[in-house]
Amino acid sequence: MKIHKMNTLRRENLEAELGRVREDVSRLEKELQKVLEQEQHEEVENLEEYFDAVENRFKGLREFWKSIVSGH
Repeated sequence: MKIHKMNTLRRENLEAELGRVREDVSRLEKELQKVLEQEQHEEVENLEEYFDAVENRFKGLREFWKSIVSGH
């Protein structure tokens, strides 16, 4: 009987530890998802800044072209 109780206690301890590990993994997965979302948000912001820069260059080129065409 003693061995059976020890095995039961050991199993219960292992199950409890496994539960804690699963909770930790779940928490880490949520944190990772937040980091990935933040990285994507930053990439979108970088892309928007790039598009703005391209648009500004294009406006400058357009103005330059107009000045050449108009002879000024």
